[in-house]
Amino acid sequence: MSPVRRSLLQEKQKKSLTRSGVEYTSLESDNLNLDSPGQASPRLSSSSLNLNDDNKNNSGSPSSRPLGVKKSKIKRKIVDQTTSVINTLEEGNKHFLEQLKKSSEQRQHDLEIQKHPNVREYFEVVKAQILQKRGHQ
Repeated sequence: MSPVRRSLLQEKQKKSLTRSGVEYTSLESDNLNLDSPGQASPRLSSSSLNLNDDNKNNSGSPSSRPLGVKKSKIKRKIVDQTTSVINTLEEGNKHFLEQLKKSSEQRQHDLEIQKHPNVREYFEVVKAQILQKRGHQ
């Protein structure tokens, strides 16, 4: 096989190993003998290598977890965070509602006080004094 063709095949294989800007290194690409008939399909041996790697990961090594366990853990974490945010918002809404009720009660009380003629007259006198002081300044 010509050196040009060999370099083109190696370049093509490197492009197939690169995905989304991350380059995956292949030990097999360095030791490839393209002239031998046993290595007629380098992709086949590559995929068998990947299958063996997958079997090692699923054999129950203590450092890796099955994909389903990871997904369920992430999902549970998201649900817990969402629940926490919802609870915080509900507490804030309750506090805000209490403040609105208090201010509403205070306004109602002020209206009841203003109904009395003596109290109303006093407020009008104080208001006139305040406006007079502001006018002189």
